[in-house]
Amino acid sequence: MKKKLLAILLTSSLIFSISACGQKKESAVKETSSAPETETTTTQAQETSPAKQEKKDFNPSTNTGINFRGYTFSIPSNWMVGESTLDTATFYPETGDASAMLQFRCQSSPVSTFEELSDYEDDFINGFSGGFDSFKAEKTETIVIAGEKALLIPFTAESSGSDWNGMVSVFVSHMAQNMFTIMYVCSDNTQYSYLEDCKEIMASAVIEITETTAAESETPPVETTAEISLEQKNALKKAKDYLSFSAFSYTGLIHQLEFEGFSTENATYAADNCGADWSQQAAKKAKDYLSFSAFSYTGLIDQLEFEGFSTEEANSAVDSCGADWNEQAAKKAQDYLDYSSFSRQGLIDQLVFEGFTSEQAEYGATAVGY
Repeated sequence: MKKKLLAILLTSSLIFSISACGQKKESAVKETSSAPETETTTTQAQETSPAKQEKKDFNPSTNTGINFRGYTFSIPSNWMVGESTLDTATFYPETGDASAMLQFRCQSSPVSTFEELSDYEDDFINGFSGGFDSFKAEKTETIVIAGEKALLIPFTAESSGSDWNGMVSVFVSHMAQNMFTIMYVCSDNTQYSYLEDCKEIMASAVIEITETTAAESETPPVETTAEISLEQKNALKKAKDYLSFSAFSYTGLIHQLEFEGFSTENATYAADNCGADWSQQAAKKAKDYLSFSAFSYTGLIDQLEFEGFSTEEANSAVDSCGADWNEQAAKKAQDYLDYSSFSRQGLIDQLVFEGFTSEQAEYGATAVGY
């Protein structure tokens, strides 16, 4: 059963990943799609193409720290950020028609240890290769990501008439029974190889637990006189696991627990008794978003409400997040110019569409050279 589940998880997620990478240039002004998976850190087994130079964008002094499900990765600041979801984060090192992608994915894991994961290495490779027309895995290595042992598999592949190469890494997190896959893929039409950058990114990973989440994890649950069921105990434990490394709204946590297979009743019990301060969760989520993407004031409120926070919680979080909205407009303007061309007025209109005021949009356009 575990073999079958691993194959299903990996095949479906990879197909989504390759699709997102191939189609990202079509989603120009509306943000990139996101999908699952995998990456690399330490291998000599696979360079992108002998003729390609390593880009070497990785620079600790200018990189941006990206928090993903309890781990912080250092990402080159000039890489384009794809749309993030609870379970995926996507980055594009090249723009235009070239296809190169680094993608992170977190899923509930059917195994709980590295030793178990290693036992299913062949099934992992078979599941992963299902997203390509042809696939060749190089020698698997064991590496360490933020203190966790991980499998690292370099590969070459072919899909839809294009040649691909890259690496996929997978590990099971000790913070919660989740499987993390990190994938770097690069097509034959890129100008550079980003293999070394991706190794550096993998090596940069650290566990990120904030004072807020640590304090919340110590908050005692609401006292109940009735004895709780085993399912409720497990739901409550899983809720606290999630809150130890990520921010959730009340309804968002319930939905996540339901996705894990808990009933609505037990998921609601866990959310009611986990001790979370939902206003603090909204504030943390707002800062998480601002750490990897640019938002307008109203755009960030809308995003938090989409995550399930109340209007009051979202407004309070955005009011206290400390963002400079002019600088956010400038950052968003640069993001747009990194992958598309705009006139000054077109760029201003796009920023206004994103929720920036006219003054902020004009500031953003001016800041990037218009």
